[in-house]
Amino acid sequence: MNKQDMITAPVAVGAVTWSQTHKVFEWIAAEAQLILPVLGAIWLLVQIIAKIHNTWIKPKNNKEK
Repeated sequence: MNKQDMITAPVAVGAVTWSQTHKVFEWIAAEAQLILPVLGAIWLLVQIIAKIHNTWIKPKNNKEK
């Protein structure tokens, strides 16, 4: 297999399979648009709660011991 065939073969396979895989990629992209902002909001809440805990709750517990 020469260099041109090494490049042409994957491109040809991709062109043939794109019609089937395109729907899967569109579904993944649509789901990511819904899920990623929700996960980002959850992560932001976790960070805020951790900051509150480290700033106010943890120092009070250290003073009591």
